[in-house]
Amino acid sequence: MKRSSAAVGFRRSRRSIGLFGATLALSAAWASAAEAYGLKVSDTSDRANAVTLAGQTYANTASIYVFTSPADSYARDVAFYLNDPSRSRAPRSVEDVAQYDFNGTNTNGTAIGYSLSGLTSGATYTITAVVRTKGGNQQVMSGTFEIASGTDGQTLRFADEFNGSSLDTTKWSA
Repeated sequence: MKRSSAAVGFRRSRRSIGLFGATLALSAAWASAAEAYGLKVSDTSDRANAVTLAGQTYANTASIYVFTSPADSYARDVAFYLNDPSRSRAPRSVEDVAQYDFNGTNTNGTAIGYSLSGLTSGATYTITAVVRTKGGNQQVMSGTFEIASGTDGQTLRFADEFNGSSLDTTKWSA
């Protein structure tokens, strides 16, 4: 039995629409996955007990582990910015392998800590992440943290009392 060219054309159209629909469904899955990303912070390199990065206060002697969550196969890469929420400068780092860590990932999969030493006490810092998906979508998120003011987190390395009439030359020079 011979099929008419109209029937063959109709079947090809249905197949094309089916492929187009599957492509749209896959794009929608990537889009919805991108909407689920968040910026997390942990006190440990294994990312345990992570919380949303949102105004935490840390001592300037601490290291923090900042990453995006979830670490899934929809992300193509994540660009991280420090104190540049408008992203007007080049990113501080770009991670293209899950787990997407702000300061990089060790070969064993644990996060590399970001040392807060050298940051200004009492100052607030912003980390911005841009998750770019394989489907061409992107999501921008930011979180903040503060460095404790005063003596919080600072270590006293040396102390001496000046209660006498002479200078202890083993500790001081005139």
